[in-house]
Amino acid sequence: MPKTFLARFPADAGDVLSAILTNSRDCIKLLNVSGDLEFVNANAAAALGADAPEHMLGTQWADLWPEENRRQVVAALKAAQRGQPARFEGYLRTAQGEPRWWDVSISPVSDSTGELTHILAISRDVTGQINTRLNDRLRREEAEREADFAGDVAREMRHRLKNQLAVVGRSPSCWRATAKARTNWRSSWKTSWSRSPARRIS
Repeated sequence: MPKTFLARFPADAGDVLSAILTNSRDCIKLLNVSGDLEFVNANAAAALGADAPEHMLGTQWADLWPEENRRQVVAALKAAQRGQPARFEGYLRTAQGEPRWWDVSISPVSDSTGELTHILAISRDVTGQINTRLNDRLRREEAEREADFAGDVAREMRHRLKNQLAVVGRSPSCWRATAKARTNWRSSWKTSWSRSPARRIS
């Protein structure tokens, strides 16, 4: 069986691991079991506003999150303390005040005996994806509102057209009643005129 890199090059393992952590585009943090920062790579330090990674050490990682996200951060840490991985999306501004959404993965780290020694937290900037998702949802909601408005307008137009057709449909009967009334009035007028004293005198 081929030996692993760590078995083949134990003396170089630290340097290689350091290079991987330093050059990673993700924000990588290593916490102790209580949630205090013990290692922060350069990207994480920059996002958190530290001049150097070592300035963040000993800080409670959950305290760096805004209040509205802290509950899910604490829940993820508790899951890792039970030996379970966790994941969440959270909103956290950078040190420069730029709004950022993060996809955060939490993993328990155990020693050779299986005892939990650390918690690994890896945060990836997913602001672009979140903004795209939010914009898509806004467009769908706007389209639904426009469709509802168009439906209301169509229903109102159908209602008005129905009323107009009903009026038009009643018009012939109205005309017939009016014509009949005129005929009756003329007949009545002629009868009254023939019986009037003035008619007889003339």
